Amino acid sequence: MHVKLAAHGARFAVNSGVLTISTRHNRGASGNHLYCHRCRLTFLKRYAQQQLQIDPADLSNEFLIIGNLLLAQRCYGEAFEAYKFAHHAHPIQLKSNQAFVRWLMALMPPPWALLLQQ
Repeated sequence: MHVKLAAHGARFAVNSGVLTISTRHNRGASGNHLYCHRCRLTFLKRYAQQQLQIDPADLSNEFLIIGNLLLAQRCYGEAFEAYKFAHHAHPIQLKSNQAFVRWLMALMPPPWALLLQQ
């Protein structure tokens, strides 16, 4: 919902206070993090395909975040897919302090290099 609101010009403010408390249990959908990550990726892909008025760098960043979360869950194919969408939304500039990694990144497409870097 927030992505669609932002695409239509909504502005947001940060409130660091506790506004609600939620109780989650393992039987609910929100307790299944992998399910939630996959849903988020599905919605982000839909938003990217709808060409909403979203800053490409922001959209790319959202794809990178979900890609990292999926990678942490060892969902390599879906993480790679998120990285591809991130690069398509806004080209990724990768950097590394390791010469061997820089050499590999020069030979690989950016999504593969990002997967390697992560």
